[in-house]
Amino acid sequence: MADRIAKPLVPGIMIVAGLIAVIGSLLGDSATWIERALVVLVAASPCALAISVPVTVVAAIGAASKLGALVKGGAAGRGWARSAASPWTRPAR
Repeated sequence: MADRIAKPLVPGIMIVAGLIAVIGSLLGDSATWIERALVVLVAASPCALAISVPVTVVAAIGAASKLGALVKGGAAGRGWARSAASPWTRPAR
């Protein structure tokens, strides 16, 4: 399924980034617009989307460890998400 989504997405991202670089360079500072085109390429690429999920899990485990909770892996967090109540929630102040 990811391949079906990425197949039209990647060329579309490249076209949009190219248009941003070319049209922006004609209207203003070329270095700024090329940088913005590169930001579009990096932020919208399927690789960035695929990398963001594991990074989020690692960040959540790190935040839990700073609070004193020992979490073995991401499966525990997914289990907490399905529960109605969590022992880690704080009461409203």
